[in-house]
Amino acid sequence: MITDISNIQAAIKRETESVFIYLPAQWKYTLYGVARGLDDLSIRNIIARAKDDPLLRMYVKEIAHIAPDLVKSLAHEAPSAGALDFQGRIRDSSRR
Repeated sequence: MITDISNIQAAIKRETESVFIYLPAQWKYTLYGVARGLDDLSIRNIIARAKDDPLLRMYVKEIAHIAPDLVKSLAHEAPSAGALDFQGRIRDSSRR
């Protein structure tokens, strides 16, 4: 992570006094794991599985909003890509 911060500082060509790192909530990582394990990657199926999970059940409304981006992300994801690729997308979609 330090290397990433250094690369960003080099790209903007200035030093910064502080850096804020935003991470998605834990339930979003759980959602990603659940969705990634599904054979039928549809919005309806993702929401149905979320309703079955005790943690995700509380966030079904939010999941309905981010599920389309999640489906697109996983549909275009290479089999070897990790969760870090999705983290930025889910964070960006939650700011809408």
